[in-house]
Amino acid sequence: MPKRFRGKITDTERTIITWILKYLKSVENETSTGMFGQNWEQMLIPWLPREIFGINEKKELQKFSRTLKSLEDKGYIIRKRERKRSPTSYITVTNDGLLIAKTWSRIFETGEDGEFKFYEDLEYGAERQDTDMNDLWEPEEDSN
Repeated sequence: MPKRFRGKITDTERTIITWILKYLKSVENETSTGMFGQNWEQMLIPWLPREIFGINEKKELQKFSRTLKSLEDKGYIIRKRERKRSPTSYITVTNDGLLIAKTWSRIFETGEDGEFKFYEDLEYGAERQDTDMNDLWEPEEDSN
């Protein structure tokens, strides 16, 4: 079964998605019980770009807001708010979001891009099915 082609990951999308993974790992390490385990996608993450990335300029905040919407449209995250105009929002990461975050993290931490060329695949929107396989997600055919 072919997977959805989601398009190229931008630098800002990559920054956000890798931050999400680091955040989840830090929370996991702080809990002595290891209560989250593999259930990271159930965890609500407070979305506060000013504090997280040290952003104060309105233009940059709008850029991160648009990027977050793009990640949501691609199916990597889900945004949640208590009320429609609530100043605080939360995000949860999807299984696909975890997969892409772990893949980017692995590439940056191990430098495996030079050997396996996974970075190039991700740049062109082809996503690996998991971190141990070389299979790529195929672009979805338009049925129009």
